[in-house]
Amino acid sequence: MLFGRSEKNLHELKNKLKTIFGGEIRLPERKTELQVADIICTATTSDHPVVERSHINDHVHINGIGSFKPSMNEISAEVIKASTLVVDHRESALSEAGDILKAIAQNAIEQHHIHAELGEILSGNKVGRESNDQITIFKSVGNAIQDLVMADYIVKSLV
Repeated sequence: MLFGRSEKNLHELKNKLKTIFGGEIRLPERKTELQVADIICTATTSDHPVVERSHINDHVHINGIGSFKPSMNEISAEVIKASTLVVDHRESALSEAGDILKAIAQNAIEQHHIHAELGEILSGNKVGRESNDQITIFKSVGNAIQDLVMADYIVKSLV
């Protein structure tokens, strides 16, 4: 399923993805149809939330890769508050991730609401999802070293 604010852009993206990957791509009529999703990926530059608590279920995982500036905000403070929040890098998230900064400014969360950095989970120092009825969010503002490691992995797997 694809969601977006612009019907024109959604249809263009749907056609591009269908050309590349084939298969069926749905354009739901209402955001509440997100309630059936197990994974949601957001990649917007919105300055107001596009994912609200009423749109999602209690076991969803959200990859938030948009809103990489303090003024941007794609995931509501209510969703952030209800989640186990993992970030790529705490310091960057607390200076750049509008979703988190706005939730803090609204007193929905405090800085310590960040459960872990991705590396802490991957290394086994922190636990990720602990139950099936848990909202989890991975919020990324971009981390060059993680991008390099992933690029290296992909290149090595191709050879």
